[in-house]
Amino acid sequence: PSKQRKDLNKDAHCYSYPHCPSLILVVSNQINHWQRRSGSNRMLRYQLFLSYLIALCVLWSSAKQPQHKQTIASFLSVSSSTADVLIDLAPLWVIIGLALYGIGSIALAMLTFASCPAALVELENDVNEAKVQLTKLGIQLS
Repeated sequence: PSKQRKDLNKDAHCYSYPHCPSLILVVSNQINHWQRRSGSNRMLRYQLFLSYLIALCVLWSSAKQPQHKQTIASFLSVSSSTADVLIDLAPLWVIIGLALYGIGSIALAMLTFASCPAALVELENDVNEAKVQLTKLGIQLS
């Protein structure tokens, strides 16, 4: 039991450490576990969403560490205070980006909505068949 507890503490430390090299392995193992449980090789949408959410949360929490803020500031060629604001507002930018992506996807789907002439013909045939059957039953249609 003590060895098992020690391994759990090691994993807990790994999760809280910003440069955990095994983070990719942890997420990959979780994805494989979900795939085995679902019986398919494709991830479900919520699983994919949760995987991205976990990865973004880990990246954001790592970026909030003081030693990383300076690295990000020098990488972006901005001052440290500007980097602080950008990092603090990163979740808001992600939400705005997702909203714009959703609006764009809906707009594109509406613009490229294809009408199906074959489906129209099939629907008209079904309506005509229904009218004939109703007329046989004695129901008058206008």
